Amino acid sequence: MLICWLATGAIALTNTVESGVTNSAASEAAAVAAVNKNAREWKSVSGATIVAEYEGTDRGQVKLKVLDGSVVAIPLSRLSAPDQAWVNAKGAKEEEPTTAKKRPSKILLPIFTSGEWENYHAVYISKNFDALMDTTGVVYVYPKVNGKRIGSPIRCSMNCYYADTTTNVHVTRGRPIERLAYEPKPSKQPQQITLCGTLTDSVPFNLTVAFSDKGIKAWGYCDDPSDLRDRTLFRIGAHIPASHHFTDATPLDERKRILDGWQVKFEPISGKKWSYDYNDSLQSMGGYAETVRISAPVYGKRGIWFAAGDEEFAPLVPRIYPGFCPWQGYSVYLQKRNPSDRSAKLYFNLVVQ
Repeated sequence: MLICWLATGAIALTNTVESGVTNSAASEAAAVAAVNKNAREWKSVSGATIVAEYEGTDRGQVKLKVLDGSVVAIPLSRLSAPDQAWVNAKGAKEEEPTTAKKRPSKILLPIFTSGEWENYHAVYISKNFDALMDTTGVVYVYPKVNGKRIGSPIRCSMNCYYADTTTNVHVTRGRPIERLAYEPKPSKQPQQITLCGTLTDSVPFNLTVAFSDKGIKAWGYCDDPSDLRDRTLFRIGAHIPASHHFTDATPLDERKRILDGWQVKFEPISGKKWSYDYNDSLQSMGGYAETVRISAPVYGKRGIWFAAGDEEFAPLVPRIYPGFCPWQGYSVYLQKRNPSDRSAKLYFNLVVQ
């Protein structure tokens, strides 16, 4: 099998490990923990549960790495008493500013070793946004207004994972990149790159990312080894981080006033359009969609929306963790119905207007 890296620039979205998907049942949490020793079940004071890795604390916020690889920040006071005790046992020495600059512990792609873009593999700068790719291939998109970044970055990545059939509990495990054929040099202003190689179990994959002043477009595929019963799932998507960090001291009426008119709007493949208020606690975001739009001043006057190139064969899926509000963060990803389909029309599009 030919493994190649074809590039006119040097930037790509790569996969992050999806360590487990589970509900609140203790058996499923145990199964996830068996796959990922760092994952545990967390419970909020309202009873909502989530399985995630502990990433430390920052100014009273507990950082948890959830299933799509993104990190959410939850006020310590919103966690259950046992979870608060668990975090406190880690000690205040773990407190550190979020602005602290650390060199990544795992180097997958070459990075700039000095200067403004130190610790990044590539950078694309436009009028409306900056896009920075780290050493693991994750791309962070920073919308800009009047040349200045506004809000927290949108985290874009490819995720390939498959169901673990060795246990009776349905748990998904990530397929990280196993081999790249060629490591490009760090670069600025790349236009397009095609990354190909193998994931674990020698699963071939291919990913192309194109950059323009309008935003990012990405497409790709992965195959399956013949001896696995469950096919690999192929996703490309984005995580929109928390827009606010309210504390329990913030009255509910005040939150509602601040978030009045903030919505997530999506157009389903069939049926009427839907909207979700940023202040509403949700159990899910429904159905497959053609487009998803942030209808809120999260990024000032910039319009942010996501679109599927072919919603029939690769629709968008908006996702939020049960019991969370959109202001706490959510994801929008494209999931291919046939992960091995090579068509470039099955793309994920992030537009920054």
